[in-house]
Amino acid sequence: MIKNKSSLLITFLVASRILTIFAFPHLALKPDSPTYSQGGWLDFHLVSLNGHSHRGWVAPLLFALVPGSVGREILQMCISVVAWYLVYREFSFYIVRDRYKTLFAIGIAILATSSSVVQWETVLLGASFQISTTLLILALLMRLFRERKNSKALIAIEALAFLLAIEKSSNLFFSAFIIVTTSILIWRHSVAIKRLILVLASLLVLFTAFLTGTNVDKAWPTTYSGYTLLWQLGGQSPTATEFRNFLSQRKSVPSCVYQEAPYQDLNYSIGKVVNECKGGAKYVANNLRGDFIRFALTHLQSDLKLGSLGFGAALTDSSSHYGPSVQILPHSFSSIFFGEANPDHRFSLSNNQVDTFKLLGSGEPLWLYAPGIAWVLASFGVFIYAKKRKNQMQFAGLLGSIQINFLLNALIVFVLLPSEWVRQSAPFIIPSIALGLFSTFFLLSEVSNSPKS
Repeated sequence: MIKNKSSLLITFLVASRILTIFAFPHLALKPDSPTYSQGGWLDFHLVSLNGHSHRGWVAPLLFALVPGSVGREILQMCISVVAWYLVYREFSFYIVRDRYKTLFAIGIAILATSSSVVQWETVLLGASFQISTTLLILALLMRLFRERKNSKALIAIEALAFLLAIEKSSNLFFSAFIIVTTSILIWRHSVAIKRLILVLASLLVLFTAFLTGTNVDKAWPTTYSGYTLLWQLGGQSPTATEFRNFLSQRKSVPSCVYQEAPYQDLNYSIGKVVNECKGGAKYVANNLRGDFIRFALTHLQSDLKLGSLGFGAALTDSSSHYGPSVQILPHSFSSIFFGEANPDHRFSLSNNQVDTFKLLGSGEPLWLYAPGIAWVLASFGVFIYAKKRKNQMQFAGLLGSIQINFLLNALIVFVLLPSEWVRQSAPFIIPSIALGLFSTFFLLSEVSNSPKS
């Protein structure tokens, strides 16, 4: 039965990708796309193993190894399908009742073929690789939890955690958490020499990823994307006025940086700050990050506002606009996971983030937070249930700690990047929903299988 479910799931996932490729055979390009790939096949000039490039080397290397736009689209899709399949296979092992395994497979099929997921596989960015890497880590953690002496799973998790940290330095926190978690899982089941090797390998992985990320970040302020913190002063940021007032009280900030805030034309205003504002480019490169950290630490109400709206943006399907996709199932199915907003800016005439933010502010949210939050809370439901069954406390603790880590990483994104909520949080939000999906059917299976039922 499990093989039949797996085969049907893979068939469904592949079918959705094939339809999407036929409908949209070329990857969508965004302003950041040239930092991932510019040349043709086997052009590695954007690949720097020590981080002397605009991006960590993982995505540029993978794109360079595959010829053509279609080839790169297929690559992202293949890795994604494998990741989702392994998530189902490894997690379903813990679901006792067959009917709940079936429902879990159906849930994975709906989630993994939704526009909110497939969009990352049809755009030339690094988000798809990060989502797939995170999903693979989750699947292998489930394998390692039940097979504590499985060295292959352990090595694979360490390698994937390393790649995830390389892909983006902000993933380092999650990668470190994963490495510590795997160490705890296998510690009592390993001989001394294996423990020593694990500790040394973990330190090497984290140190190398940190150095690579540091080198990438050094060049970051000089790029288009490096000016992201200036978007905190844009009209699409709900706290632009508060941040402008904060900067106006600091003598070290050139007044031309904030005097037009909230920026109504992001490209024009940011270009003006960098190219025409005396001392503006230097301030952005050297001091803006520190000032924003001070602002975030002293304005908790603004942080809460950013966090609340950020979660809303990440959990709505109206954010599925990065890459095109063909969704096999009706829209109502994906609404199980992603809420809606009215008006839906995908079908509006807005052509920039400022106008879209104003448009959303004029409307009403419809079933926005409820689906995503419900799936997230399901993970903590396992922990509450496990209190009655002490043999499951460690498993519940693992699920809960992973979910908390996902949410904390997403919250950091929402506070730091008001222009990149959906894209930067996707590697945490999508796996978070998948984890909640599993938790729901795991709970139902356990309850129905208990002696009292």
